[in-house]
Amino acid sequence: MTSNSTIGKSEVNIFPNPTNGKLNIEISKKSILTLYNIYGQNLSNFKIEEGNNIIDLNGLSSGLYLLKIENTLYKIMKID
Repeated sequence: MTSNSTIGKSEVNIFPNPTNGKLNIEISKKSILTLYNIYGQNLSNFKIEEGNNIIDLNGLSSGLYLLKIENTLYKIMKID
């Protein structure tokens, strides 16, 4: 499953979803990514660059997480 969304002028692709640790994020412009748990607690912030970015989620337990990029939330599933 791939998340694909257009945000203003920014195209975002997030894959693979579910992921077993490495999450690829392709974006058409620089942005800030915020990672939340299902309770809305901010777990981490990442500066992402235009193009392909790899976010390492290996330190997280299996479960549902939320990514916020430019005021849009994406659901991702982390599996072991």
